[in-house]
Amino acid sequence: MSFSLRSKLTLQSGIIERLVELGEKALESNDVPVAAMLVYNGAIISEGFNTVVRDGNAAGHAEINAVSEALKKLGMEQFRDLDRSKLMLISTFEPCMMCVGAVLNNNIRIVCYLQEKDFSERKNEMKKLATYYLLRRQAHHQNEQIKLFRLHPDYKNQRNAK
Repeated sequence: MSFSLRSKLTLQSGIIERLVELGEKALESNDVPVAAMLVYNGAIISEGFNTVVRDGNAAGHAEINAVSEALKKLGMEQFRDLDRSKLMLISTFEPCMMCVGAVLNNNIRIVCYLQEKDFSERKNEMKKLATYYLLRRQAHHQNEQIKLFRLHPDYKNQRNAK
């Protein structure tokens, strides 16, 4: 049996239909018709659709909305404790860089999308990423952020463990 990292998945009945319904909700507010859901062990645990225009929220992408809904419903600890081999993000469109960041930050390892971006879109994203790294600058006041980190309980726990 061979395994391909880029193998296609067959989604269970009803998933595609629900994603289309969610995408249509985005259209109601003139948002880009993208929808997403998180599925855990075969069950839908959260859904999202684009709400950038509707809510005036730059982060209102379908994938981020689906992750945010899961965090609200389950709570941070329970979400973190989910078996990542059974957790999948499904989107109607290949996630953008911002949504990939949310996927990585939340340790979502399985991502499935219906429509892949074309090469020119990926090329533009890589160009933007390279430009970001070339033009970013650090201010001379990093100690202020370190002071803030030290106030956070996770930072304190990490410091005590060393």
